Amino acid sequence: TWGIRNLSNADGSLFVWHQHKKPVAYATMDMYALMDWVIRPATHAEQCSYMELVSPDGDPQAPGWFVSHYWGHSFTELVQCLWSHASLRGLPEQAAAYWICAFASRQADLGVDPCSDAADRFEAIHDSYGMLLVLDEHGETLSRLWCLFEASYVVSKEHEQHRRSSNRLPLLFDVTTVFNREAHTLTDGATALDVRMRADRSAKDRREKRFPLPALVKGLYLDMWRAKTTRPGDVEWILENVASSEGSTDIKAQAAAAAVAPESNDSAEREPVRPALAIPGCTKLNTKLRTLFALLGWRAAIDHQNKEALARMCKLLKRDEERSDLEMAFLRCDNFNDGRLTELAEAFPKGLRSLDIDLAFTSVTVASITEMLEKLPNELTTLRLDFSGCKYFGDVALARLAERIPPNVVELVLHMRGSGSALQSVVRDDGVSALAKGLPSQLTCLKLAFDQNQELTDQGFIALVHCLPASLEVLDLDLSWTAIGDQGAIVLANHIPPSLKHLTLIFQGPWSATVKLQKQLAYSESRDTCVRLDNVDTLRSWAAKSTSRVATMSPDFERSSWRVLPCRCLNWCVRGKGED
Repeated sequence: TWGIRNLSNADGSLFVWHQHKKPVAYATMDMYALMDWVIRPATHAEQCSYMELVSPDGDPQAPGWFVSHYWGHSFTELVQCLWSHASLRGLPEQAAAYWICAFASRQADLGVDPCSDAADRFEAIHDSYGMLLVLDEHGETLSRLWCLFEASYVVSKEHEQHRRSSNRLPLLFDVTTVFNREAHTLTDGATALDVRMRADRSAKDRREKRFPLPALVKGLYLDMWRAKTTRPGDVEWILENVASSEGSTDIKAQAAAAAVAPESNDSAEREPVRPALAIPGCTKLNTKLRTLFALLGWRAAIDHQNKEALARMCKLLKRDEERSDLEMAFLRCDNFNDGRLTELAEAFPKGLRSLDIDLAFTSVTVASITEMLEKLPNELTTLRLDFSGCKYFGDVALARLAERIPPNVVELVLHMRGSGSALQSVVRDDGVSALAKGLPSQLTCLKLAFDQNQELTDQGFIALVHCLPASLEVLDLDLSWTAIGDQGAIVLANHIPPSLKHLTLIFQGPWSATVKLQKQLAYSESRDTCVRLDNVDTLRSWAAKSTSRVATMSPDFERSSWRVLPCRCLNWCVRGKGED
């Protein structure tokens, strides 16, 4: 871009460059102008791609991120988005490989056959570990059929199975745009920058709070059947492929049905449509893509208190009946209250199998938590809930949860760190005892974080241990800063389920009652680690040598049976009572 900028005149227009008989300005030049004045002239003689022209010896480059964008978008803003994204993702400046159609494809072949174009793009997507969708200021990207067709890879089960069969991780999906001359990005999970800040999710939430909501709202009304392409012939080919993937190959027959179908109530679906290529209502793929943008913008809509957008998002999520997993985070979201949780619960798709919701440090109460639990699908197999820092989550809410755990759940993850700061809501023995009675019998994975619940004692913990399902294979318990002591640990050691394969226990905190157990673990001098036990046989051996709550350890105890793992959240050295 620096070389092109040097060609600009004082008024910002580029010397000699013109498009549609108008001068081209550096700040607003798009990929069409770049193709006419740089890429095509430079590669014409060699009949190669621009990447082959500029790369050393023409060596092929493996794509890292596939970039989906609108060619009419400002090229300078596109570059700004890429620089920002590379920094967020921690990509090396000289080796960040972004696949962009205009630079990666040979221009002599581009546009000749849409089938060949699509094959090149989806091969690049499959070889990438992420897709970056670049939105323009007016949301024109979401009205371009090729961009939506590329995004369909993210929500396609066939492509997901293809990646799984070839041992590829799920495709990451990031969205970026420029607003007020600053690049903003929504990322799929925490980035390298977030991790370096040692606050993965909270740093991500603060950063994404500035993302402009209007850029995403248009995605709630996108429609592949009204989207545009530069080459008219591409439209029918793409739509035929989409229709085929949804079980129908006769688009014209569907158009005939559309001609007599009642008009939709959605304003976005009342626009004029192509008479020969219409499909009635909202297709499955349209729903999946709209829901994708709804989930991306859900928190932003709450932060901006956009009730219209939230209502549309709830409607879309409920429509997406084929969705099997749902993950949402509202950590420290000031505007997330009982009303927001209730409307989210009403929108749970019927086909959900996995649900992961982070409600940490929100103001939800027992009433809305109960309503959410009542809306959980019976077919749910994985349930992950984070109530850390929720001052109204205590014994009552935990007992309600225990009564409403779906019967088919095999993985249960509950975070209750520092819950119940209000006097009427504290996680104590009664709540944990109720949870124990409600554990599904076929549970194979149980992860519970009780840390900083100071009134939880051996009584509640022992009740939990006695109710552990025999089928349990994974057990993770964070008992730091609680009143659970050696007696509870001994009972656990003597009642470990026979099928258990992995055990992780965390004991930590100046008032933790696991005195002798902590002393045996506290051989590390580092204050930047916390001690975790993840060896079942070692715990059994320790309990066998303990004859009372104040246990003694034999001198020949093998410390190699214990592992010390780094912990980003808790930076205290494990100590027993009475130690300096």
